[in-house]
Amino acid sequence: MARTSVILAALGASLSLSVACAPALAQTMAITVAVNDFTPLAAAAREIERISGIPVNYEDVRCDFPADQKDITEGNVTPAQVRLNGPVKVIVPRGGPLSATIAVNASTALLQDADATASALNSIISAYNASGTLPGSFRLESANGEFFLEPVTMRDVSGNTVPVQAVLSTPITLPLQRRGAYETLDLILAAASKASGFKIDIGMVPTNGLAMSHPAIGADQEPASHVLARLMNSLLGYGPILPAASPAFSYRVLYDVQLKYYMFNMLEVGYLGVRYNTAPIAAPPSGSGRPGWNKKP
Repeated sequence: MARTSVILAALGASLSLSVACAPALAQTMAITVAVNDFTPLAAAAREIERISGIPVNYEDVRCDFPADQKDITEGNVTPAQVRLNGPVKVIVPRGGPLSATIAVNASTALLQDADATASALNSIISAYNASGTLPGSFRLESANGEFFLEPVTMRDVSGNTVPVQAVLSTPITLPLQRRGAYETLDLILAAASKASGFKIDIGMVPTNGLAMSHPAIGADQEPASHVLARLMNSLLGYGPILPAASPAFSYRVLYDVQLKYYMFNMLEVGYLGVRYNTAPIAAPPSGSGRPGWNKKP
C-alpha cells in the first residue's frame, strides 16, 4: 500500500464552534455545539473529544449522488496548477451547518464520563440524521471505552437512499504477532480494503510514534475499527519523549468523492491525565510537537 502524507479531504472547509450556555438541572448545564463544515459530524466529534478527552472515531459516508457533492474549484486551484496539470476540478462532500444541544458538567463545562459523552454524541447524531439536507445517516457504536461514528445509509448515484456498511466495520483476521505499528496499520487497512472492496490508504499519521511501537496485535474476524483502536492505544506512552503526557488518538477515515477511495488519518485527542485522572496534570511544553507529528490544529 502506498505511503502518503496527503489527506484527501474537503479543501478550504469552514469550521466554527459556537457554544451558548444555559442553566440546566442539578450539576449540568446545556451548551450548543454548532459547526459548519464539509464533514460536519467529524467536526462536531472533534469538539466532543476536546471536552471529554475520549477518542471518537469517525468514518465518512460516501457521497456518490451529485447533489451530495460540492464543487469548490474556484479559489482552490491556481493558474499555475492548471498550466501544470490541465483543467482541474475540486469536488468535496456538500456538508453544511450542524448544531445540537448537549449537557455538560456545570462547573467545568466538560463531559465528565463515558455516559455523558455517549449522550452528547447521540444528540449530535440525531440532529445530523434529522437535518434532511446532510448526506446519509450515521449511528454510534461503542467498544472498549471508545466511540465510533459509522454511516448506515447513503444516496446512490441515482439518488436512492440505500443501506451502507462502514468499511471499517468489516471483520478481518490478522495473525497474532509482534510487529512494527506502521506495518500492523498497513496490514489492518489492507485486510479491510480487500474484504470491503474499497481502497483505504494511509494519510496523516504520527510516523515516529508508529515506528517506535512494536505491539503484539491479532484479530479473528473482528471489526477492523476495533483492531485499529487497540493499535492506537498501544501507542500511549511510546518512546522517551514526554511519556507522562502521551496523547490518545482517534481516527478519521475520509472519502474522496472524485477518486472514490478512503484515507485513514490519526488525530491527537488528549493526554492520559485528562482521560484517566481526576486531578489536572501539567500540559507538555509548548512547541512544534513530537518528532514525526504535525502541530495541533
